[in-house]
Amino acid sequence: MNRWQIQFFDYFSYIPESQFGYAGGTNLALPGISGPLGPATPDLGASIQPNQSIGAALGPRYSNTFAPQVTYSLSQRGSITVAGAYGLLRFTESGNVDNDMELGSIGYNYALTREDSIGIFYRFAGFHYAGESQALGSHIANFVYTKKIARKLGLDLFGGPQIIFFRVPAVNNKTRNTGVSAGADLNYAFQRGGIRLSYSHSLTGGSGILLGSTTDQATASVSRLLGRVWNGTVLFGYARNSALALTIGYSAQTYNDWFAGVMIGRPLGRNVDFTAAYTPRFESTNQPVCVGTTCSSSYTQQLVSVTLQFHTRPFVLP
Repeated sequence: MNRWQIQFFDYFSYIPESQFGYAGGTNLALPGISGPLGPATPDLGASIQPNQSIGAALGPRYSNTFAPQVTYSLSQRGSITVAGAYGLLRFTESGNVDNDMELGSIGYNYALTREDSIGIFYRFAGFHYAGESQALGSHIANFVYTKKIARKLGLDLFGGPQIIFFRVPAVNNKTRNTGVSAGADLNYAFQRGGIRLSYSHSLTGGSGILLGSTTDQATASVSRLLGRVWNGTVLFGYARNSALALTIGYSAQTYNDWFAGVMIGRPLGRNVDFTAAYTPRFESTNQPVCVGTTCSSSYTQQLVSVTLQFHTRPFVLP
């Protein structure tokens, strides 16, 4: 039995707006790594890229994440996963907060039956902000349960305690925050399509606006083949970001962001995918956000995107 699996990932993006809901359905809006780094196994979790679920961040930005992962199979049922990641988020315009994120994780996964598996993992996440003395360190211990409910229906659940430490004490001399990290994914496959629902509650970097935030994020998508080569997707998403703790000079801002999207696409040959998407977005805050001389507590944005995505054939190493 081949016991070792070693993987390396690198994700780079340069986009003009918040990544949350951007170009809905075209894969340009993916928040991070799924599949082998998803919560179905005890490793890094659903997303390792710096979060961008607040639309108020100004102007173009680029993000890059590098992540290695090593899995060792102890038996046909049990395995250990060790993983890490380094991600950065940078803005081309002033008024935003550049940030870096470091992650490390170790966990154990065990298949109880063909339909059920359990796991447990520990994860550390560190957040640093350019030009700011504040930094955050998060310790998470999560229990993971995966259930194949039916031949076409699967459920992933994960959750556990989370302890966050502040380098600079917040107001009331607060140096630690104790909470919960949790999430769920429900996937249903039907003929020529599928439905996915997901939810997560965790600490994020603050999306270029906040020095750390408690983020609740939920998404839903329905995809279906439209004929022989065309496919379509309808998406909905919601994110609530709340300031983790008050730091001197920063207010207790809360952001609520929604998006809806519809996409059609098709492959053009073996190495090119064409997609077109329409995505309206709406954001509201508990305090007005000012851009220049204009201040508002809500805004609406409509995005139309046409993309060509190039990819090569897989490289197989001997």
